[in-house]
Amino acid sequence: MIPMDNDKQNIGVPFNLKAYGLVQRLLKSNIPVKWIIRAGKGKDAVDFSATAERVLPSAQAVAQVEFRGGPFVVEAQFASQAMAVASSFGNNVAVYRLVEAAQADVRYTLTQRAFVFVANDDNNATIHTDVLNAAGFVAGEDYAVLQRPTTAAQLNGNLCATIVTEPHYDGTRDANYDTVVAAVRDFLLSGGNVLAQCKAVESYENHSTFGHFQTTGGIVKPSDPKTGFEYLAPDLPFSQFIGDLADRGGAIPRYALATGSSFTNGGHPHVQHASTTPPKFKASLSKLGSGVGSLVFYLAGHDYPGSTIEEINGRRMYLNAVFHPARRPRQCGFEIPTSTPTRTATPTPTNTAVPTSSQLATPTATNPGGFNPTATSTGTLASFTATPTPTPASATATRTPSNSGSPTASPTIGLCGNGDLDPGETCDDGNNVSGDCCSADCRLEPVGTPCDDGLACTSGDQCDGFGVCRSEPSTGQYAILRWSPGDPLGSFTTVLGRRSLVGGHVCTDVTKMGGRARVLGDLVGLMTSGNALVFGKLTQVAGTVVTAGGAIVNPQTALIGEFRGADSSGGAPELSDCALARSKTQSARTQLAQLPADPQTTFGAVKVKLRKSLRVPASGTFGAGTAVVDFDDLKIGSSGTLELVGGPTTEDVVIRVKNRLRLGRRAKVLLNGLNPNQVVFLVDGQTNVGGSAYLPATLIGGDRIAVRRRAKVEGGLFGKTVIVAGAARVQRAGWVGWCR
Repeated sequence: MIPMDNDKQNIGVPFNLKAYGLVQRLLKSNIPVKWIIRAGKGKDAVDFSATAERVLPSAQAVAQVEFRGGPFVVEAQFASQAMAVASSFGNNVAVYRLVEAAQADVRYTLTQRAFVFVANDDNNATIHTDVLNAAGFVAGEDYAVLQRPTTAAQLNGNLCATIVTEPHYDGTRDANYDTVVAAVRDFLLSGGNVLAQCKAVESYENHSTFGHFQTTGGIVKPSDPKTGFEYLAPDLPFSQFIGDLADRGGAIPRYALATGSSFTNGGHPHVQHASTTPPKFKASLSKLGSGVGSLVFYLAGHDYPGSTIEEINGRRMYLNAVFHPARRPRQCGFEIPTSTPTRTATPTPTNTAVPTSSQLATPTATNPGGFNPTATSTGTLASFTATPTPTPASATATRTPSNSGSPTASPTIGLCGNGDLDPGETCDDGNNVSGDCCSADCRLEPVGTPCDDGLACTSGDQCDGFGVCRSEPSTGQYAILRWSPGDPLGSFTTVLGRRSLVGGHVCTDVTKMGGRARVLGDLVGLMTSGNALVFGKLTQVAGTVVTAGGAIVNPQTALIGEFRGADSSGGAPELSDCALARSKTQSARTQLAQLPADPQTTFGAVKVKLRKSLRVPASGTFGAGTAVVDFDDLKIGSSGTLELVGGPTTEDVVIRVKNRLRLGRRAKVLLNGLNPNQVVFLVDGQTNVGGSAYLPATLIGGDRIAVRRRAKVEGGLFGKTVIVAGAARVQRAGWVGWCR
């Protein structure tokens, strides 16, 4: 047990930052470490209490001890190895041993050592390397300094670092400003974490093209409020410190939302000046995407170098950010080898029969893998061995939702928000937000709960009790749709790869779902005979499963909201809705093809080269109404960018491609002044969205559509054959044109 409160970890100093260094040393020694934070606690409140004794650096008698500030725990099975590491590490780090079992909330089980890259774009790297050195991190082993400028050549999705941190950086004075922030965004979207401090907060957030990580319209530097702080997220890891934070000055000593701006990407403040209107912030956090990592930390104040506890707490916030799990390439070797628990941020049950007297008992179900601003807790267990196994699906693979609002069986491992349906959860849509029919604690929201299907032209949106937001039939509710009327049934198959996620309805001839693939809507098979739907192991469909008569293979392996089965009469409402959506798509395709071309935005065959960018329009913005852009052929090379710039009166943008559309690996379409529901691609030929690429648009294709591994589409895919590879995401965005 490594205590993290000021009255236990204070041998010779107000607080010994080397405690963080010991955690890093344990992880480097392949020892998993649990981060204990009581869900819902107040500022400086107790995380848990237990009978314990101090064993390092000197012994203290057994006593009842209260632990605060987010302590770290190693399980008994690793105790001997951990004690050897702690004894060797030294540095007066206090270490305790529990002498009886206890119950505590585990926020993360850390199975990934940290590696920090400190950016040096304004020659201020020592602000952060001094903190890392003070914590006992070793240069070259635990951190390195990125040589300026921070461009895609050295900062990208393949970088072997769990977090990149940028101290004071004034991008407006840097000729490489665009490439620096673009590289930061690439790293974030690949699953890495980023912390910006002082002027870097403003430089990152206010970049109009690649910034806006936490807000919709940027931030401003407000006047000095001369008030103390409020601590708004005391049960989240970033805010684990005891006492106040120093109000350090600097180029950005605090920040506020710009006029008309609001938090986005789950952004929320951690430290805020009290009684200020509008609010003035000292620290905040957001998350891009779902799953592990992609966290953006902001900390105002130039540095926190002093010896007071308030100054040390600024350094603690930095180190807290360092230990948040990230999603990095396996070849980086950051994960603990498979002989011990390996999944980042996932408590793994042991197989011992009974916990020993010094073993910590299990946590409540918090959210180790993802992002949970509310950090609610739903229950405790007696030990890791008591983890129940998932109940197998019934023969009809149906489930009855609980509409009373009261919790059912508590999740046994804190995985809510990781996008997988884990034991005890009734849904998991990859986030921790309520109001989308899957609550912040991964419970199905009751029938009739208000929601928003993302379409301005629908009303009365309500949850159906199965995790789907429904209104009147609308094409915009489909994420994947087979629209082509001229080809016989059975011509096209949709393949959803392992762990892929489709955020909307799917209606195709035949759909094959790989293991753990998920559809957060209805799944409709148009085949009247033969196989229409094929389920892999542990698949999930939140809505209704129905076919026009075709067979459904292996439904017992899936978790299904409502199982209608084969309906050869064609009377199922889901079949009627799909028919209407297909008709609407056919009409829209004809109308879009007939729109007049704009000579200013008409191109031939275009290839955006590796790491290059094409801006459309070349200057200014699109005008009022519907903008039309034409390409004969469009290829965006690896890490290349197509930037679309909308104006205040732009209604939507139509991109027509006569032949093929190809996005290379990590290529992206960036929207400036536009939302994904305002952009539609009309492609006559094949479409290929490369691995980890990003397409924020609806796509109506005339041929095969392939979305490669870990790519993300924010919009519907309307075509013939559709392939969504493993871990790819297709999240419908409800193109505004469907409302016409």
